[in-house]
Amino acid sequence: MQADRARIADIAARILDMERALLALRHEGALIQERLDSFKYPILTLPNEITSEIFTHFLPGTRDIALSTPVLWRAIGVSTAGMTTQLLESWLTRAGQCLLSIKMGDDYRLGDCLSQFLPAIVARRACWEHLEIIIKPAGLAFLEIGMPSLRCLQLELIAIQAASAPYIFEFCEAPLLRTATLNYIAAAAIVLPWAQLTSLVLKHMLPQEYAPILKQTVNLVHCELICYSEPGVTDDETINLVFLESLLLITPDGDGAGAASEYLNRFILPSLRTLQAPEEFLGAYPIGILTSFISRSACQLQNVCITGLRSTSKAVYRTTFSSIPNFIFNEDPTISYHNEDAGGGE
Repeated sequence: MQADRARIADIAARILDMERALLALRHEGALIQERLDSFKYPILTLPNEITSEIFTHFLPGTRDIALSTPVLWRAIGVSTAGMTTQLLESWLTRAGQCLLSIKMGDDYRLGDCLSQFLPAIVARRACWEHLEIIIKPAGLAFLEIGMPSLRCLQLELIAIQAASAPYIFEFCEAPLLRTATLNYIAAAAIVLPWAQLTSLVLKHMLPQEYAPILKQTVNLVHCELICYSEPGVTDDETINLVFLESLLLITPDGDGAGAASEYLNRFILPSLRTLQAPEEFLGAYPIGILTSFISRSACQLQNVCITGLRSTSKAVYRTTFSSIPNFIFNEDPTISYHNEDAGGGE
């Protein structure tokens, strides 16, 4: 028995070492992939007007060049406005084997009208890289396929009538998926490979709704929560995201209840560098809540943006948190820090 106890302890230690090594490799791989994803071909950064002039004046027969250049056709907007099956087929043919960026649906009336385009789109599923879609929950069945190249998913499900128990769809074959944006219906209706994600946006949810998801997204680097406050609702379970570098808390309409201190109290974020939060999410004593959060997480914040109406002055914030180099304010709690000029929030 003594030998077995020693052996089981040795096995447990080895498993722990392997898990730590695997976690480190996943983190390194995620950072490398982020760098690769940020690479842009210089020609694609030119303004549309300059590109048009090049095609117009540089060579004769530029229309034929455009039609035979697949990369110019890799972004496709699919809607019932001006789109036909024949046009879509032609567009996909011109895109060749390029990875595709597809946007389907642009208003709430399109849910049943997109089916005519799905066969052509699904036939190219191996080439999907970015997929943005607005659809009814019943239309999710077409996603029950492998998506080997998908990196970014933006999914908005439409609530047409009183919701019943949602159909749960699981993404089983999306090995490259790293970025997801979901509204509250989509978040309840699908299961993503959460541990793969490095960037996540959840829209129009309550704390108790997003918490179970965040506990599974162990490799997140960026997180944006467009969320409602609900006074009196608490969740004692801790959300520990060791790699998270930026957390943005945004209210959908700026009409919070001012009593949601649990938003930060539930997080431990040791790698956090950028934080945005409405003061209403910091409760009645925002300085204390923010101090407690920083101490508990042991993070080195570099950028903080306090949004919405405040009961605490800018001077008090900046004096208390003098070690944070970039501490700004914006009265609009519906904006995203990354869309703000850091010098314009004063």
